[in-house]
Amino acid sequence: MDVEKEIGQIITDLELPPRFTFTLLLQNVKKFVGKEIFVASWHFPPQITGACLHGNEGIYIFYADGTPIAHQQLIIIHEITHIVRADKGEGLNGEEERTVIEAIKKTNAKYSEAAKNVLLRRMTRSTDEGQVDQLAVGLMQRLIPERQGTEATLEKMDLD
Repeated sequence: MDVEKEIGQIITDLELPPRFTFTLLLQNVKKFVGKEIFVASWHFPPQITGACLHGNEGIYIFYADGTPIAHQQLIIIHEITHIVRADKGEGLNGEEERTVIEAIKKTNAKYSEAAKNVLLRRMTRSTDEGQVDQLAVGLMQRLIPERQGTEATLEKMDLD
């Protein structure tokens, strides 16, 4: 895999300039997939730092709670890389998506056993996680810091 070439292709596919903000990245991913992108923290088991699930209402990206903001961004960019490369995995059915949405609305995605079971059942491991990590790091190196801080782009989901 030519990392620089593939990063260039991702930047082209997302219509990004050579350097970009995290906010612009999220906006362009939303435009690229034609769906909402929902981002939230989750209390994962120690061996898992992030997950991406595809549903009818949108794409749900989760990062491990308690991680520093720079690590949160890297986890989210890693999941975005899967999205852009179409490493889709199995999507949520309607009932599973409603379960996840309700858990996020009511509990901030931390304490619902039903939603946790959906997440753990639906997460798939890509066979090329190392390649995705390389691409995510390469994309992260192109980020321009935002004045208001990452917190502004990692707001809790508002699904009402």
